[in-house]
Amino acid sequence: MHYAARGSALLVSVSFLCGCEVLWAPYIGTFETPSAVADLGAVADLSAVADLSAVPLCDPTDPTLILCLTFDGQLVDGTSNKIAITGGPVDGYVPGAIGQAALFGVKTPTVSLGDSAAWNVSEYTFEAWVRPDEKPTGTLNRFGLMDRQAGYSMFLYGNVDAGSVALRCAFNDITTQALQIPIGRFSHIACTFKSGEQVLYLNGKQEFSDTKSVQTSPPALLPHYLGSNVQSPPGDIEAYTLVGALDELRLFSQVRTAAQIRASYERGSGALR
Repeated sequence: MHYAARGSALLVSVSFLCGCEVLWAPYIGTFETPSAVADLGAVADLSAVADLSAVPLCDPTDPTLILCLTFDGQLVDGTSNKIAITGGPVDGYVPGAIGQAALFGVKTPTVSLGDSAAWNVSEYTFEAWVRPDEKPTGTLNRFGLMDRQAGYSMFLYGNVDAGSVALRCAFNDITTQALQIPIGRFSHIACTFKSGEQVLYLNGKQEFSDTKSVQTSPPALLPHYLGSNVQSPPGDIEAYTLVGALDELRLFSQVRTAAQIRASYERGSGALR
């Protein structure tokens, strides 16, 4: 069976044993050609897409995509921004939601993200697959996933049930309520911020939202870390380095829709079943 788009119709080609081929054009509403579909989230019915993995995670033509890391054996930004990544190395690469994931640990040297005008945003969407392997320790009892100090940050806190950690996202010290993430397995997480409203998602489903006073965008040239909270010598628990794995991490300069975030979850969920 093959799929093709012609105009506003989706054509389904079915080949039989006789060698003949039949084209079937069921009406499913307006359907853009693949080159015109910017993101899977634009397709309301994900079952209409034959192969989710055929759509690239990092789209260099997407002006809203600030950072994109697949972690397939290297730390390289796949966007047109080409954000410099220094420090490390990570502890290695392990099987992730799709391909490989980066493994972090207490002794992982600090990984820093280079400065760019692209970081200066008034709204954002952060999404990634994360597998915490233990609960955090240290004074603040948290792991850093990505942190632009005095800007936006994503943390996992340990002050919840024994078998989980809590996701918190912040923007200029506005912090959402926590969302519990299980230890020892991958979960897809996402958080969005716009006009004081933050929304948290777990495995493609909206779980929490908070609305607080609007904050201004932070100035440029702020320290920015991946997989930790602050720059510290390897082994220092006060660096709040993640003990676990990160995969398929993206940061956007706009709030993505619930359908788009669900599509991001669907990309990797099949491989984990």
